[in-house]
Amino acid sequence: MTAGSNPGILNALDQLTVYGAIHANFCSWRQMMETIHEQLGPDLPLSMRESFYEIIVDEMDEKHYGGKWFPTSERPPEHWVNVGAYSLVFRRGSTEVFCLPAPYFKLLSEVFE
Repeated sequence: MTAGSNPGILNALDQLTVYGAIHANFCSWRQMMETIHEQLGPDLPLSMRESFYEIIVDEMDEKHYGGKWFPTSERPPEHWVNVGAYSLVFRRGSTEVFCLPAPYFKLLSEVFE
């Protein structure tokens, strides 16, 4: 929230909802990655990475207190990581690029390696 993911929080209930959603994102992703690494090992095929990228865009977006689309012409705010260089999935033509809050990127970094 410090990075501006949801500046509209007005009360403790909203804050609890947001923190709960962020925590659920992290827990779900960690559990999924552990299962995949147990079954496939540390090196993920490119096709699987692309599938993960689509999941990130669909399930870890602004509605779920995750990533946001920013204009390509602008530099993302501090604490946001531009992931557009990793795949076309993270780009909307030449006008927008998907960015993740730094803690999300850190958690997801093994998919981007």
